[in-house]
Amino acid sequence: MSTDRPEDAPERGGSGPLVIMLVAFAMLCTGSIGFGVYIVWRTARLAAERAQEARTEVDAAAAPKAQQEAGPTRTHFERVAKAVAEGLAAPDRLADSYTADGKPLLSWRVYLLPRLGESDVYRRFKLDEPWDGPTNKRLLERIPAAYDLPGPRDGLVVGGASIRGFSQEGAIFEPLARFTIRDIPAGADNTLAIFDSGEPVPWTKPDGLVWRAGDPRPNFGGTNPAADWFLAATASGRVVHVRKSVSDEVLRKLFDRRHDPRELRLPAGAVE
Repeated sequence: MSTDRPEDAPERGGSGPLVIMLVAFAMLCTGSIGFGVYIVWRTARLAAERAQEARTEVDAAAAPKAQQEAGPTRTHFERVAKAVAEGLAAPDRLADSYTADGKPLLSWRVYLLPRLGESDVYRRFKLDEPWDGPTNKRLLERIPAAYDLPGPRDGLVVGGASIRGFSQEGAIFEPLARFTIRDIPAGADNTLAIFDSGEPVPWTKPDGLVWRAGDPRPNFGGTNPAADWFLAATASGRVVHVRKSVSDEVLRKLFDRRHDPRELRLPAGAVE
């Protein structure tokens, strides 16, 4: 019996590879489409997430354009911010001064003078006399260049300084508050201490702004009112650009040393 197979006899399973190839091709096509759909979905999702991040009030994006536009104002502000951080960390923490019965004497800006290279001006002050006393009043015109930021102001103030801090309860310059910079609940690098105000005050006057819930919003960004941001600095001396669109609630928390850092943290760049 011959074992030879006729030439025209089909091989068993001969269509198997073809079927497998067709199935594989279909799977590949289906997979490619599915993968393509996934890529489109993933791209859209990432775009939406980025858009959402851009809308958040606290954003980690840097603000190089704002930094360039700030020019000399930022240079002066950074100098003051560094000195403030050093003063807040000192054993005799930087603060406004008061008499024993709570009457205001001099601003923290006066006590910062030696750290700004203005020891000669500092020695001219009578530290037990109010800022507008006969001796100290004459020093209003000796405002240091670091405080005399360029730019328009709301009204004319002799010796007016736009670098200010808040003094409501919980603020860094809260009157007669007892705390050290190391035990700030929110953290020194997560708490705003000073800012560029559009409401200048005599630089020697202990007149921190009080901004409680329900109070009108202060005028932020006096040296550059046309900009949509203003300069601020943390208790650690870090300078940040803050968008004026940030809500009052968020801003008030950032200036409160008691806020929970787990709920709100300052980014490395701009505050959006």
